Amino acid sequence: MGVDLRHKKTEFYVSLGAAILGLFACAMASVMGGYVSFAWFTANRQVSGNVSNLIAAEDNTVESVKVYPFFNVTSEGGTPVAGVLTFDKTASSEQNMGDYSILKQEGNAVLIEVDLTASAQSKHTIDINAHSAGTTFLGALDGNGALITPLQPTGNSLSSVVHFYAFSSASIGGLDDTGATHYSVTLSNTINQNADKMTFVSDDQIISDQAVGTLAGPGVSKVFFVLDYDISLVELVYSANLGNDVAAGMGVEVKEDGLAYLSYTPDFYFWLNALD
Repeated sequence: MGVDLRHKKTEFYVSLGAAILGLFACAMASVMGGYVSFAWFTANRQVSGNVSNLIAAEDNTVESVKVYPFFNVTSEGGTPVAGVLTFDKTASSEQNMGDYSILKQEGNAVLIEVDLTASAQSKHTIDINAHSAGTTFLGALDGNGALITPLQPTGNSLSSVVHFYAFSSASIGGLDDTGATHYSVTLSNTINQNADKMTFVSDDQIISDQAVGTLAGPGVSKVFFVLDYDISLVELVYSANLGNDVAAGMGVEVKEDGLAYLSYTPDFYFWLNALD
């Protein structure tokens, strides 16, 4: 599935989630003769190697979308820096986030590069917004303490477990440095209106629409997003689902790696509104 791009008046809709994210997994581990449920994520959606399916259909909006996987600086003898994420400089044809587990809660993010056309670059303002079609936060309980929407083997809302940041080109380290082996992003440089990560969840409710940030033009040629699992939301969802057999892998297909996978539906997108 490629990036879904829709044009409506002056709004340019870039559906990134559908091209990037997919699967959720659980595993059982033996502990002192008993069993305890550990939450695992793997976001692995195969996308055709032909990059043309990531290019905007509208000639006057988005030129292309690229996705870069996480880059581990320790592979070069480097040391990770708190609040800074690093990404490979080679775009991936397989739009994969990393595998999330209690042993690997970090290093799973992806960097999304959105290239704008000359027409969009001529506009004076680029408004960035986010929309979720999710209806219920998967960690929400009713007045009796029961799950409103328990985890299911398939069709779970991805909006419940991710956070995101938006950035200008100026915040992407290594973008214009041909000698750099990777991109680096300081999260505090986000243009998010709250100057911090944003999620689709507030007070155990899904937020349908929210303004993310604004870039002043003309001359904005790129917009970047960082998308990652949100550890606190993952913990809330699985704490609420501790009594749910599905969350423990019951009745869920077990893959070759021994994990039982629950499917999450990408149910959100970002849109860019280019204004004169």
